[in-house]
Amino acid sequence: MLAIKSKYLLILSIVLIAGCIEDYTPQLNETVEKLVVDGSIIKGEQTQRVVISRSTSVYNAQFIPESGCYVWVLNSNGNQFLFNETEPGVYTADIPQNELAFNTEYTLYITTPDGNEYESETETILESPEVSDIYYERTSNSDWGEGSSDGLQFYVDLYANNYKATSYRWVVEETWEHRAFYEAPYMLDAKNDSIIEMSTVDSLTICYSTQLSNNIYTASTENLSKNEKKKAEINYDKIENRKFNYNYSILIKQYSLNENAYNFWNQNQKQNINTGGLYQSQPSHSVSNINNISNKKEIVLGFFWASSFTEKRFILENKYFYSLQFCKADTVDRNKLGIYSKNLYLTVLGAYEDGKSILGIPESQTCIDCRLNGGTIIKPDFFK
Repeated sequence: MLAIKSKYLLILSIVLIAGCIEDYTPQLNETVEKLVVDGSIIKGEQTQRVVISRSTSVYNAQFIPESGCYVWVLNSNGNQFLFNETEPGVYTADIPQNELAFNTEYTLYITTPDGNEYESETETILESPEVSDIYYERTSNSDWGEGSSDGLQFYVDLYANNYKATSYRWVVEETWEHRAFYEAPYMLDAKNDSIIEMSTVDSLTICYSTQLSNNIYTASTENLSKNEKKKAEINYDKIENRKFNYNYSILIKQYSLNENAYNFWNQNQKQNINTGGLYQSQPSHSVSNINNISNKKEIVLGFFWASSFTEKRFILENKYFYSLQFCKADTVDRNKLGIYSKNLYLTVLGAYEDGKSILGIPESQTCIDCRLNGGTIIKPDFFK
């Protein structure tokens, strides 16, 4: 009997505690707008960029550009490269590739409009090995939660025994083909109360979308016996999201990093992963390599890094098909074209006995105009 009473008391306590839980909004002291710097020198890139802004509240995230800065980069050979502000807070420079040399050090300098001067630590351009094998496995990922379906996990292999760099970052760019449910051979010209035939060149059925992944992928071989890394995870996506319905391409850019740059990107990778709880991973200031020359105690956010890259493209053709969502369409009354208030794309639903087409208007123009789901009708050269 005592055990039963204890059990009920425990259940009652849990219910009472749960009933007292209230939403908690942490009070953060964010009155000081910190300088934020995102800059790089990348051998192989035509234009170098340094983005300078001010930090904002986590409750009102926005880009506040720091305009009017004097920005330049100095290398270990004594050459200086001036950056011009091409848009608010964005400073660019076209540096000749022969001035971007392997094993050469680069330092970023910034003077803000209020007269504060900032200097980065020196960063060295290390040569990047060629991107080795890119491949994938069909697998399940529990991170997607209950009811998640299979996905494709992509990997890259690294072989760099003849290179100085032991730390790497991969950037992923995806391109995929997607199609509208219906073809659009006709368009309703509401202004002239008529139906016009579309050119086959203007087909809106097939589109191509390109997206740069926000995920961060890093790896280090520092503590390994060889400068090699197998099955480095670079991208995962559900099969059901329809990226893999038709042609799919993944472009991998591989960057060689020095120790400081690796620590910065690796920490950002961990922060991106640990987003499940309340402020699980606060941004850290310890890895920033930019300082106020006159005030070392000032906290500056961001990083300036130097690198080179190699790249490789992997194409997956018509491998995994996931059924398209069905779209309904209403028949067009050719005698009452004036009831439609705007131009609409039309599809063919059938044919009369005299061979005249029965036209229809889909429930949504996204069912017939693939551009409304993103992308362009221009086919990339790398797709056959």
